[in-house]
Amino acid sequence: MNSLFVHGISSTTSIPVSTIELQEINKAKVTKLSYKKIRHVTISSSEKPKGTTSHGSESSKKIQLPLLTNFDQTKSKKLVNSNGIGIVNFLRGKVFLITGATGFLGKVLVEKILRTIPDVGKIYLLIKAKDKEAATERLKNEIIGTELFKRMEQSYGNFYQEFMLNKLVPVVGNVGEAGLGMEVGLADQIADEVDIIVHSAAKTTFDERLDVSIDINTLGPCRMMSFAKTCKGLKLFMHVSTAYANGQRQGVITEKPFHMGDQSIASEKAGLEIDHIPHFDVEAEIKFAFDARNTSTHDNFVTKKMKHLGAERANMHGWHDTYVFAKAMGEMMIEIQREDVPLVIIRPTTIESTYEEPIPGWIEGIRMMDPVILAYGKGELTGFPADAQGVFDIIPVDMVANAMTAAMAKHGTVKGPGLNVYQIASSVVNPMMYKDLVGYWFEYFDSSPYMDLKRGPIKIEKMKLFNTMDDFYSHIEAEVVRRSANFPMQGSRSLSKRLQRSLDIAKHFAYVYEPYTFYGGRFDNTNMQKLMEEMSEEEQKNFNIDVGSIDWKDYICNIHIPAFSTAVCWFLSIFLISIIIIMFNSKEEAALLAGEGESSENWRRREIKGIKDNLKLAKEKCDNLVRHYEQKLKVLEKKRESLEERWKQWIKENERLDREIAGIGLSHFFKMLQLKIKYQMEVDELIKPCPLEIMLLVMMQRFTKIALLRMKENQRRHEEIIHRINYIEDLEDAPLRRLGRLIRTLVSSLDDVSVD
Repeated sequence: MNSLFVHGISSTTSIPVSTIELQEINKAKVTKLSYKKIRHVTISSSEKPKGTTSHGSESSKKIQLPLLTNFDQTKSKKLVNSNGIGIVNFLRGKVFLITGATGFLGKVLVEKILRTIPDVGKIYLLIKAKDKEAATERLKNEIIGTELFKRMEQSYGNFYQEFMLNKLVPVVGNVGEAGLGMEVGLADQIADEVDIIVHSAAKTTFDERLDVSIDINTLGPCRMMSFAKTCKGLKLFMHVSTAYANGQRQGVITEKPFHMGDQSIASEKAGLEIDHIPHFDVEAEIKFAFDARNTSTHDNFVTKKMKHLGAERANMHGWHDTYVFAKAMGEMMIEIQREDVPLVIIRPTTIESTYEEPIPGWIEGIRMMDPVILAYGKGELTGFPADAQGVFDIIPVDMVANAMTAAMAKHGTVKGPGLNVYQIASSVVNPMMYKDLVGYWFEYFDSSPYMDLKRGPIKIEKMKLFNTMDDFYSHIEAEVVRRSANFPMQGSRSLSKRLQRSLDIAKHFAYVYEPYTFYGGRFDNTNMQKLMEEMSEEEQKNFNIDVGSIDWKDYICNIHIPAFSTAVCWFLSIFLISIIIIMFNSKEEAALLAGEGESSENWRRREIKGIKDNLKLAKEKCDNLVRHYEQKLKVLEKKRESLEERWKQWIKENERLDREIAGIGLSHFFKMLQLKIKYQMEVDELIKPCPLEIMLLVMMQRFTKIALLRMKENQRRHEEIIHRINYIEDLEDAPLRRLGRLIRTLVSSLDDVSVD
């Protein structure tokens, strides 16, 4: 998904500031919001927000909403089953088939299983690739070699690659093809061995083509279920759906499954007055999608038409967009198709960065709310359409993986064709309102702002939330006019195009997110709460699914945004260097970036000299950073050795005192005991915490090593740029001007890295 920050409303490039200072800030205590009881809330027509496009004002119907009340911060006592579910024991030796393992959630699930149950059986991973070699390459690059698995790599050391390649088996396949695109012999082998199938592969774009979304999100699960029915010893089929498959349902939404023949969400909402509601038939919708695709001939026209049809059909039947519409139909199809296959459906809400493990704040790619956060932090987006009192239902990805793992163990031991649904959600047990969310954003960026190219902090104001899309459109159009006035007339045509494109992107994001920012439903997660109660104390600790315990302010300000901003900073640095290399490849390629305007020969000489000087400066800074991290590693190693030595001395002294006490008579016993107590009291404060300090030092060493590796990669790329420096002389004026801006941004980004 394209993010707003790439084509922001402001034409000034900005980069993230180091977030190390956040660790120094005392974590402010916040009062959480919680669901305590349900009451009826009447929304009458007199309470409709003003504007042509309003939300939550369909009629004067009564809907059930959670009563959001304050409660004290004392965590309620959790129910604990002393015996537990037996997660580790059940999964030990089990063979898996997992789709979507190279995706965000699938990757976290694979890491969790391998780290907590290392004696699990094989894990077959269905990977889209042209052949086995390409699939293995994707496995190494997109799973084994990623930062998510660094904790395991540290544990296994030199045996890490061997362990991973022994457990993970890449299988060439595609959920969009008949027979999953697998080789017949290999498919038979997997069918004989597999115990658990996890289907996580999906097309998650909200406004995807109708035919593409149905092929992957509706028919893909059907193809997986067809294969599951051939598996002789299958204990469980787990399907990852989404909580928003519930469509436009309102109030508290229970964890009930979809069934083939169910009426549409639009019919549910209409109640008895269903004469004007189109009939909903899943098979007819599938046929309609592929017939519509086949009637068009031009590719560009087909894509536009099928995207429009997807939104139209979804809205007509009561779903927000093509993605959730296809997901809901997928649930209906596999429910009727499964026969005696035990089925668990996982419905997470908005999945974001990890909460605790294996790395707090780990995230891959740009998730749902991140483009808005980044555009706001850069000062490019000052408002957004959302219900201030509405709830943003968010769930950390590691809790989703933990819930999936626990549900496997619980239902995998049960004989019989059961069907269970788990909504992994927070909107009932621990709701976070949009007004609080944007408040957290403001607090973070007010204390740790992004910097502009002049190294000055970007000042931001509290984000405005608009009740209607029309109000939002008026706001951003006024912003464009205001910002255009700050630029000179020279180059106004290209600036106008950029601002208009930024305006269109902002409107597109608002349109796509509108159903979610004004959503009136709250997802009940009773089954997940019961699952947690059945877990033992150790299981609750190792497979944490306690959504109610999350401090949202701490998560947003101290975990999610810092990790996300750091990832963006590194991405920006590498991205800029790559762009510069591309620009140096040839005069012809550089000319493609040429714009308008001419400049004097004196300007060219100054600009070329400035670029060369900045390139050398960037190279020097990169070299200095490499030396800095190498020196830092040496210092940390010495400090760790010193602490370990002090700790060993403390242990030896205690052992010596124990031997002396044991070897003397009773008359001197109490005197020696007093000496030992006195000695312990003297050294306890200084030396006893050493194991914790040593652990912290080890973590610092790991992060420093990662930083060193990255800086060495930057160093290599800088050397490549220096070798091509003479190409600058051949650049036209416009790309030369753009190159100068890129180089200055690169130097600034290296300053940020040095602070980190």
